[in-house]
Amino acid sequence: GFWAVRRLLETVATRRPLIVVLEDLQWAEPTLLDLVDHLGRHMRPVPVLLACTARFELLDRRPDWRQVCPTVIALEPLAPSDSEALIDALVGSCLPDPVRAQLVELAAGNPLFVEQVLSMLVDEGELRRADGGWAPANGLETVRVPPSMDAILAARIDHLGAYEQTFADCAAVIGKEFWAGAVSELTGQPFEEPLQALVRKQLLERIRRPGVADDYYRFRHLLVRDAVYEAMPKARRAELHERVADWLLERSESRVAQVEEIVAYHLESAYRYHSELLSDGEHTSELASRAAKHLVAAGHRAANRQDDLGAARLLTRAVALLAEGGTADRLEPLVELGMALIRGGDTARAEEVLADARRTVVGEGDERAEARMRILELHLKRLIDPLWWAEHGRGAAAQVLTVFQRLGDDLDTAKAWHLLGKVHSDRGEQAAAAEALEHALELAQRAGDSGVEAWIRYWLLQAAVFGPTPCERVIARARADLEWSRAHDNRALEGSTLGRMAEMLARAGQAAEAHEAFAEARRLFDELGLPVHVAYLAISTAAVEPLASDPV
Repeated sequence: GFWAVRRLLETVATRRPLIVVLEDLQWAEPTLLDLVDHLGRHMRPVPVLLACTARFELLDRRPDWRQVCPTVIALEPLAPSDSEALIDALVGSCLPDPVRAQLVELAAGNPLFVEQVLSMLVDEGELRRADGGWAPANGLETVRVPPSMDAILAARIDHLGAYEQTFADCAAVIGKEFWAGAVSELTGQPFEEPLQALVRKQLLERIRRPGVADDYYRFRHLLVRDAVYEAMPKARRAELHERVADWLLERSESRVAQVEEIVAYHLESAYRYHSELLSDGEHTSELASRAAKHLVAAGHRAANRQDDLGAARLLTRAVALLAEGGTADRLEPLVELGMALIRGGDTARAEEVLADARRTVVGEGDERAEARMRILELHLKRLIDPLWWAEHGRGAAAQVLTVFQRLGDDLDTAKAWHLLGKVHSDRGEQAAAAEALEHALELAQRAGDSGVEAWIRYWLLQAAVFGPTPCERVIARARADLEWSRAHDNRALEGSTLGRMAEMLARAGQAAEAHEAFAEARRLFDELGLPVHVAYLAISTAAVEPLASDPV
């Protein structure tokens, strides 16, 4: 989560000043931009400099950043004298004056343009080494420059040797940065010769950082990486994406969870290219299923840590890949996606997902699938039709519970008991709610699903707070839930539990402890970037402050 990145940076910065550089943010995904926004708004006062490079069009996507960013430095094009100084630094004074003037004019102050044109002249033999410097060959009188940077890079890539091309292709599929050893393993060939050739040609450069292996390299610019990637036929891209995914799985056998999203990305990319090429149907379907499997697993983990935005993003991609799949393959991620959207407050999209789930199960005659869809429907009904929920929710939840009890699935039955407990809680029947939720808790623990167990614990504590349970026992339950949430690294549940515990501490006359618990809950929610949870915390405030003799 965002809080984890922020805490990492803050912790490092307490030991020494820290500079964090993020390049080419105009190409960033929305989630990365959200992270940058979170860091800019919530970083504690520690010595951290967050330096981001981007084209100005980024501000069209994030116009409020004009206020968030304390300093914006606009990089102007190089002056002609600076372009000439750059030429001197790269190849000395060997260029004839007309050629030099032509290059400065064509570059229009773009340093990458100057660098790549000179490298292209070296590739084509127009410039050669001589007496420790550079000299023009064959009477160089003019520069034959393609019309755009993309064309320059494409022309340079066309001149790569076969071995260099193979190496560059594989590196480009991995990303802007890569380990040369990894590329060598994927190509099955030694990497020293093509790697050094690509470095000499100013396409790659070595990365030297403390604690980073010696064979860590990157493309000199993201445009270079993109040009290599775009030059590959789609069939070649599909092949390499699949090979990278398989290599990652093989190398990460004991820690698949750490690379699951990356594996899913590569399998998903391979599937997309095969689909566009109308390739073999069976293999293409297998790629979609494999990618969806990893996306569902990653989405489930995100939901368990209450990262509902991340879970929805991952599960949306999984559902799209399973569009042609059967009921069993598709319904489970659809339901989980719907629940993540409900928890995140996006009821409009949740309704769309519910409609999709209905279409998935209609006519299938699958009682379990229909009951799972019904649970999603009832959670949504609770939010969008409270009058219906008040009148019919208990009977509908009991019907779903009966189905799952007969089918004998612990996790599904736990979810049904949980739903019934919420019905009772909403009706003010807290003792009945607690009884249903205790059944749910036992089954969720037996099924080993900590994400479902976390939500059940939240509702159990709420039933205790608003029900007939004595104050001291509620505080004891809250302390036990705190231990559980910390042991399972569920910081959202930890914050919610602290908020409820603050209410009970205030009722018990422990005002100072109540304020401390409340402040800690607020700090956690701010760290996690959960504004909806902060809003819910106001309920606890309304209970705590009058009891602490501060009604204003």
